[in-house]
Amino acid sequence: MPKLLKVFTKHRSAWLIAIVVFFLRAGQFMTMPFFAIYLTKAHVLTASQIGVVLGIAALMMSGTGFINGLFIDKNCFKKVLYWGLLLTAICYVSFIFFVNYFLSLMILNACMGWLRSLMEISAMSILVSDVSAKELSLAYSMRFIGANLGVAIGPVIGAAMAMHNALNIFIVAGLINAFLAAIIYFYQVPPRSVNQAEPLKALANLKKILKDKMLLNMTFINFLLWTAYSQMDTTFPQYLTKYFEHSAIFFSQLMIVNAGICVLFQTAILRWAQRHSLKVFGMIGSAMFASAFILLAFNANHLGFFISIMIMSFAELFTLPINGLMVMTQAPKESIASYGGILNLGLLGLFIGPTLGGLGLDFLGGTRLFLLMSILPVYAILRYR
Repeated sequence: MPKLLKVFTKHRSAWLIAIVVFFLRAGQFMTMPFFAIYLTKAHVLTASQIGVVLGIAALMMSGTGFINGLFIDKNCFKKVLYWGLLLTAICYVSFIFFVNYFLSLMILNACMGWLRSLMEISAMSILVSDVSAKELSLAYSMRFIGANLGVAIGPVIGAAMAMHNALNIFIVAGLINAFLAAIIYFYQVPPRSVNQAEPLKALANLKKILKDKMLLNMTFINFLLWTAYSQMDTTFPQYLTKYFEHSAIFFSQLMIVNAGICVLFQTAILRWAQRHSLKVFGMIGSAMFASAFILLAFNANHLGFFISIMIMSFAELFTLPINGLMVMTQAPKESIASYGGILNLGLLGLFIGPTLGGLGLDFLGGTRLFLLMSILPVYAILRYR
């Protein structure tokens, strides 16, 4: 912890990114999971339609990542982050006016995904460009901790508001993003955060990246793992409504468990992995993902869900942040955002996952769906090997 404080005393950008990511995750997790519960109970959309609406954001986030990365590399990180936050605030508030329209909800969440891609890549570019390579892992850890604190607090706020008027959470989330945009507007970006180098042409940059086998393999592994992991905040809330009366409260408790484990153990696991084999850690984490889904398939009760979420939380720590850090530390300085954009292609799993989850609940049932999801991390183990 003293080392983390030293990093953030020296680098103001690290503080900024941790705070921004915290509020972004809080806004995301106080809205979308409970929006799924609201749509399910109100019978506004089918489970399949809800899965598409929630997953379309990830499709746009992953599909626009490379183009966004090229754009960000040629522009000021701060300006891109500012406009992304401001437009996201407008999208959040707009959800209230189109709650009964499937196509409108799809378009709104698609815009949210595109904006989230711009914000995530911009934030990561600021962090990588302003923090020394020696201290980057600690700064990256704090960013991840901020994200998981947001995951913990967001559902608590969402659950409390969902008991009164679930749609008001979109107003709160919009205000949060507008407030963050104001902070970014007055924040002085360090000179290194603006890439002054002549940008590579898109085709030349793409050919160079396609030769990076490590990056491509990690992107595919992330796709498999994100597809499985996405069930946590999209399919789980719908599934819980079939078994628990107060599903919103129970879901928020599960998210607190997830975030608590990530906050307490993330830094230690990351440093431990760097001293040992990243490949072995990835394989162990993937095996944990598979075991968590198998447990869910045959134990649809309070204890089964709590144990599964605990296992899945550790699986997350053993895989996703380690994969991302390894890629970003090896990315060329002039193409930080472009590499981040390609890595974002793995987030396509956040679209495929909710879509498969919604279809699975409609046509297969929870048991078969979770058994199907357990196959994906098993294949990821083979990719790590």
